[in-house]
Amino acid sequence: MATKVTEDPKLSYAMPLENEIRLRYPFANLYFSFPTKPYKDNTLIFPAYLRKISDTIKPEYNSVRVFGRTDPIPTYKFTSRRMSLEFDMPAFSEFDANEILKKFNILMKNMYPGFIENKGQTIINSPPLVRIKFANLIVNPLNGNSGLLGYTSELAIAHDFNTHGTFVVPQDNESDEQQGYVFAKSYSLNFNFDVLHESIVGWNDSTGKFVFDGKDFTQPSDYAYSVIKPEQISIAQQAGSAITSNLRGALVSSPAQVSGLTRILG
Repeated sequence: MATKVTEDPKLSYAMPLENEIRLRYPFANLYFSFPTKPYKDNTLIFPAYLRKISDTIKPEYNSVRVFGRTDPIPTYKFTSRRMSLEFDMPAFSEFDANEILKKFNILMKNMYPGFIENKGQTIINSPPLVRIKFANLIVNPLNGNSGLLGYTSELAIAHDFNTHGTFVVPQDNESDEQQGYVFAKSYSLNFNFDVLHESIVGWNDSTGKFVFDGKDFTQPSDYAYSVIKPEQISIAQQAGSAITSNLRGALVSSPAQVSGLTRILG
């Protein structure tokens, strides 16, 4: 994805602890891009804290019942993959909440298709596809920077006023008392994500290896989540201990500030 974490304006006003995490571990952000609408400023980076992820792999068959057999004869059709995702997005100020809503606006607009005009008729030209990346859990296993391509059949944005409270910003123009802005101090994003397989995925029975994107995987464990290679385990263990220790220390001194961060790294 073209946009870098260092280009995100939130770095200029978010808490120092959050900025440190985001700059040191940019993989912990939620990335959206829209391949059918590659317009300027149409890529999103959310400092979102994962609440829940579920992954459903569904092989489908046609079943035919024949006389003399107890079980039907299954004929394989295809395998689909659907992810269900929940993220929290806390707002640390009125300005922060406003920036979150601006990103939500872009996200919601990209849930609609693209059109062209042809001889006075409006024709759908491009579907609202999306490419998503989050850490090692939503990722192209052969290219960790690209994310997964797919579409969402349902996207829900919750403004959580009850839990953390509200920001209220009056209109600068005092002559119009009916105008103003209300923001929640915390938001959540829930959506289903149907993965589109961009190439053949499955076992090569000739080689005994798993194939993804036309390439043989050296180990079946390389798909579908990115996992730590054996030679990296000792380094990862040391880094993980340091991250956990730092976050727990901050959690004791200011639990309200890092409660979201610990959902990823604590």
